[in-house]
Amino acid sequence: MIRILVTGVLPTKAQHRLEEAGLKVVVRGADDLVEESNFIQAIKYVNIYVSGGNEKTTKAVLESANDLKLISFLGVECESYIDVSTASKRGIKVCNTPGANAVSVAEFTIALMLGAQRHIPQTVASYINEDRSDCAPYPTTHIIHGKTIGLVGFGRIAQHVAKICHNGFGAQIQYWTHSGAKDTAKKFDAKYVELPQLLETSDIISIHVPGASNLVLDNTLLQHLKPGALLVNTCPSRIIDPKALLKSLDKDKDLKVAFDNFYSKEEEKNDPDITKLRSFIPARLQVTPHVAWRTFEADDATHAMAFDSITDFLEGRAPRHAVN
Repeated sequence: MIRILVTGVLPTKAQHRLEEAGLKVVVRGADDLVEESNFIQAIKYVNIYVSGGNEKTTKAVLESANDLKLISFLGVECESYIDVSTASKRGIKVCNTPGANAVSVAEFTIALMLGAQRHIPQTVASYINEDRSDCAPYPTTHIIHGKTIGLVGFGRIAQHVAKICHNGFGAQIQYWTHSGAKDTAKKFDAKYVELPQLLETSDIISIHVPGASNLVLDNTLLQHLKPGALLVNTCPSRIIDPKALLKSLDKDKDLKVAFDNFYSKEEEKNDPDITKLRSFIPARLQVTPHVAWRTFEADDATHAMAFDSITDFLEGRAPRHAVN
């Protein structure tokens, strides 16, 4: 019988599909295999591995997995968790699930925009903890309608954001990508501009670049921010240089920022500027843990795409969404 190891959360519907396909399913928690020695033991006799936990599939892990033929990563940036080069050398196919969480992340991006633009977190905190009066002097805020939205990157998530902002809020859309203008932008009346111009002319900037991107919004770029802008980031926090962000917040008292996935504790330990940034929460810095993707619908879509790749493999076809 073919053995499959799944890490993280496996929805009941997805588990039934795997078992109905005749697979022996072993499920381990998101952090169960973070310790490499535990991972090596667990994967030793596995044929298919679905990566949805926090463990890293290192060279040592792969070299111990003599029966492993397929890895299906629940997400896109599999290179951050899997040594794809070693997998390729050992004849192990690696697949990912591109676009499965795009709508979820896009909708959360809009939530961050609204939360920061309308000062929702601090207003709720003030109402609960202090005044509780409908007549209290809560801040007067801004709407999104008619504003210029600047998208840094224009992949699946950014295009969903463009659609919502253009069709739902009547916003003007402009964007920048490493690869230049995109034909798909026409349906949103989106205009391609260079990055400095985008930062100078956008009321709201939302970042949507791949995790493997070498883009860093440093002081050279952030000095172009339009006064009073809102900067939203659902990508890895390292894309925004903390020292440059701190300088921008000190300089522009109306600048607002929203993060999904703030800098890690380890990064903060080595960078005092990150600690200083915390002083702006929640008045001008809105922070959530990395939850933009976390919806039942995204889970279902991700596991369905992973199952498609597994089915292809079992039936002798080239797996869909292979990265190697």
